[in-house]
Amino acid sequence: LLDLHGVETLLVPTWIPDGYVEVDVNVEETPKQRRFVAKYQLGEDTIRIRIVDYLSSAPTEIEQSDALLETYSNDGTVFYIFDNGNQLQAVWLSESFECYISGPLDLSEIKEMIDSIAKG
Repeated sequence: LLDLHGVETLLVPTWIPDGYVEVDVNVEETPKQRRFVAKYQLGEDTIRIRIVDYLSSAPTEIEQSDALLETYSNDGTVFYIFDNGNQLQAVWLSESFECYISGPLDLSEIKEMIDSIAKG
């Protein structure tokens, strides 16, 4: 879907934990942003990947909360990993994109997903 919209930046993981299947991929567009969303499911568990392209201005910061678990660097990008109870979230900025992975993942799984982005 990103390729169809001319996005050449490596933004999405190429590795998803075993057993998850893609159940939905879509794009929503407004004059200010384009939002790409993919959902993967395993039983009742859902992993979401969201890429927001801010068409008029690049995001400059990520709002952090008390749930910040760690910052993780890979390939020159800083990823902020948050713990929201039964879900981990990774959030990062790349060019004009705000990116997000969320799901019932453990720390090693979310880091493996992050590491797979650079492998495109």
